[in-house]
Amino acid sequence: MTRVTGERKKRSILSDREFNKLLAQARVNSFDFLNYRNPAILCTLRISGKRREEVAALKYSDVWLDDEHLFFNFILLKKHQDKVPEKVKRTRIDGPLSKPIMEYKEYLDTRLEHKPKCFWPRVNCAFGLYYSIDYENGISGRTVYDVVRDSGDRAGVNVWPHLFRETVGGNVVKNDPTLGGIAKVKSRLDIHERTAWHYMDRYVRNEMVQDFDEEEIKQ
Repeated sequence: MTRVTGERKKRSILSDREFNKLLAQARVNSFDFLNYRNPAILCTLRISGKRREEVAALKYSDVWLDDEHLFFNFILLKKHQDKVPEKVKRTRIDGPLSKPIMEYKEYLDTRLEHKPKCFWPRVNCAFGLYYSIDYENGISGRTVYDVVRDSGDRAGVNVWPHLFRETVGGNVVKNDPTLGGIAKVKSRLDIHERTAWHYMDRYVRNEMVQDFDEEEIKQ
């Protein structure tokens, strides 16, 4: 179970304005391929709420288009009932967060010399000048972390990969602050009930209580 400690406990969930600032900075790279890959990584984290290792582990065949939907096939890392199930996450392709992912997939399909085995092929750099794409190997969870933190540092946003997960859970609770919201958080993030209650507790304490206090002041 993930516990949020220290200064991170005081951090509210990621706002749309902050996320847009991250996206803008993720598109600033000296290697053109990264201008497509890095925003797609951020959008995948934001849409799915999956762990960074689960996002990093996506194979090329795990992401596909079918009719009007973009599909992800995530392999969950935490065990549920003594087995690791596959989780399919679907989102409509006309959504604004889907666009960078679709643009990146089109880049993979049309602009690379070979089709990579992994959805996020590793990028090798020599002396900070020469870049090459590794078609056989993918990125690690650490690379996802670096993409998030580098974009946050340039944008002036205090962010880390798990905050995307907390944001997805927080938005679910915001729309449904009831016991039903707990069930939705469990399903959306593939977590146990105890962890879902932590998301509810943190959101109520950091967001809804603050909104209530501001309303009291207005009155």
